Amino acid sequence: MKTFLLPFLLLALWWVPGPAIAQHLVGGFAQGKGRAAVALSYTRESFDQFYLGTQKTPIAIRKLDDIVIESVNLYAAYGVTDQVDVVVNLPYISAQSRRLDSDLKVRERNLQNGAAVVQWHAYRKPCGGGTLSATGAVGVSTPLSSYRTNLIYGIGNQSSHLNPSLLLQYQRANGLFATGQGGYSFRSSQVPDAVLLAAKVGYAGARFYADASLTNQTSTSGIDIGGPGFTPARFPETRVSTTNLGVSVYVPVAGPAGLSLGGGTRIDGRNAGALRWGSAGLVVKL
Repeated sequence: MKTFLLPFLLLALWWVPGPAIAQHLVGGFAQGKGRAAVALSYTRESFDQFYLGTQKTPIAIRKLDDIVIESVNLYAAYGVTDQVDVVVNLPYISAQSRRLDSDLKVRERNLQNGAAVVQWHAYRKPCGGGTLSATGAVGVSTPLSSYRTNLIYGIGNQSSHLNPSLLLQYQRANGLFATGQGGYSFRSSQVPDAVLLAAKVGYAGARFYADASLTNQTSTSGIDIGGPGFTPARFPETRVSTTNLGVSVYVPVAGPAGLSLGGGTRIDGRNAGALRWGSAGLVVKL
């Protein structure tokens, strides 16, 4: 649908907490040769419960304040050809947390992990009154600052990631679509690798976009917080698994500019906060 240029970028505006963000910069809609878009978004996350291992525990038991994470994200996308897109993301995050070794309350403000994705819209064919398409992608992310990792909820794990993935999408002529995505995240610095999965249903039209998504990250190894062998110094080695449910919408407002809104919640996890979040963003087509 050439009249709708930004749905894969809008998926990025629905902020997905954690290190899997490079996966969620991938989408089934091509940007188009020579077309570019820039987006700026604000996200607020919070939680008052934490998955210690797989057990959801109120953080008040540990005499901790509710955790609040705020972030500003800058995205840019460019269509190199009609089939190849490049997407980049630059996040700045502020989080109030506590040290694991001393329980000292701290505020972490810093650039997190920059991410870049190259995606190839390799296949697109009519199928049963709609269009079936396949997109392959390779995403990379790496820390952009020396943020701390020995916190109850740090802004990152000081690890570089390589995320190959494959996305299949079916879209009806009326704009309704469904997407399934699978990938793998290779991670450095003793951070466990992870399997990445996502499913999405929605509507993409010339004047409106909306979707609902279910995303999952499952670590392939690692240790549990508070489990055998765990120390604060080994926090990046924890086995982090999450399942998130989210929604996002986009509407044009004036000329090349549009607004996006999103939100969601974590419905299951392991060694992760039981998050809820909301976001708002401004998108400009260039």
